[in-house]
Amino acid sequence: MGSIYAYPGRGTTRFISNVGPTSGSAPPSTPAGTPDSEQEEPVSLLSRAFGVKPLRSHAVRVQRDLVIPAGDGVPLLANRFYPVDIDRPPLVLLRSPYGRGAALDRMPQLLAERGYQVLYQSLRGTDGSSGEFDGFTIDPADADGTLSWLRQQPWFGGVLATWGASYLGFAQWELAARDIPEWKIAVIQDAPSEFAHLFMYPGGGFALGNVLGWVQIVDRMFRAHGGTARQYLGVFTGPRSLRRAVAILPVADADIALTGRRVPWFQEWIRHGPDDPYWQATDHRGNLARMPPVVYLQGGWHDFFLPGMLADYAALQAAGRTVRLLIGPWGHGRGLYTRVGIRDALAALDAALADGTLPSGVRVFVTGSGRWIDLPGWPPPARDTAWYLHPAGRLGAQPASAGPASRFRYDPADPTPSIAGAVVALSAGPADNRRLEARP
Repeated sequence: MGSIYAYPGRGTTRFISNVGPTSGSAPPSTPAGTPDSEQEEPVSLLSRAFGVKPLRSHAVRVQRDLVIPAGDGVPLLANRFYPVDIDRPPLVLLRSPYGRGAALDRMPQLLAERGYQVLYQSLRGTDGSSGEFDGFTIDPADADGTLSWLRQQPWFGGVLATWGASYLGFAQWELAARDIPEWKIAVIQDAPSEFAHLFMYPGGGFALGNVLGWVQIVDRMFRAHGGTARQYLGVFTGPRSLRRAVAILPVADADIALTGRRVPWFQEWIRHGPDDPYWQATDHRGNLARMPPVVYLQGGWHDFFLPGMLADYAALQAAGRTVRLLIGPWGHGRGLYTRVGIRDALAALDAALADGTLPSGVRVFVTGSGRWIDLPGWPPPARDTAWYLHPAGRLGAQPASAGPASRFRYDPADPTPSIAGAVVALSAGPADNRRLEARP
């Protein structure tokens, strides 16, 4: 272990335990004089709950609040989980804006029990890492500095994997902006390589509900500083606040109504249309050729990001990558916490890091029959069938004869709500829409 240093993070004093060199970043000058922050973790209940407990469960230790200098010198904080009885095991990297506590802290523990070491990093401006958070624009200096620092650590054995859902998956696409020979597999759940057209402007219109829903989630996490109580309380109080905020005019004041303050990256988002050059920093489709040789993609039928992930699947295959695709009956971010989802992802990780293989093909849940099927690829073989609009809202296999036009009245002050579907909400998924569709 290296020296222990006091470090100011988010208004409190953090005690940092540095292992190995921290090139490019001088430590603070005042020693903290506190006990070592390394500790041993008990066996995780998560692996038992999901039925993925390994044949041999390794004892795990954790080093908290390691300081990693970004490429521009900004200090980033990370936790390192590692099995105590394995020398330089493969390392799984998670990069997140959501903090390193609460529920997400359990996944590194589960991975370390399986014999992996995990570096769980907070992106700049989040959970004690310095710098300014900028929404979905990830500063490239974060990854540049992290990779440089990682390669200098005596415990890094030169084998790297990445893991994560939603923003943690999006950060993996950004990581591929550079060549990383140590990178063997990316495990990406619910995160496409392109952002603006799928999240901000699906179909061309600004998705205010999606956008403000995410602003609310992030604001809640930042204010809670990783604490679970305030985050879980927000699950119950958030929907009412969100309903009020989406009705605020002008839209530029919606962030104040929701959070009580201006949110700089929200203000940037509403100033730029879907094809504005501003969004180029969030479009990582050009990084496909630098993705690792094995990529695991997991999505949900009720996730707004699924169309983009299916496009990524095809592009990755065309680029010569070995790709595994799983699509389940869930909304955004939920597959990771199902037995099917976590078992499939872990099987891919284990196989890729053992010998570079991967469970072949595509596995999808057929919602109509309630069963899983395996396919050789996506899309499955199909025959196109043309359907034609008919009067009274009907569809027919033959063209309709000429008839009167159907007219609908739309009132922007009384917009059609989303009961469920592919939305940023706990209500995501299938729902009975008959009462909604009976509105005038």
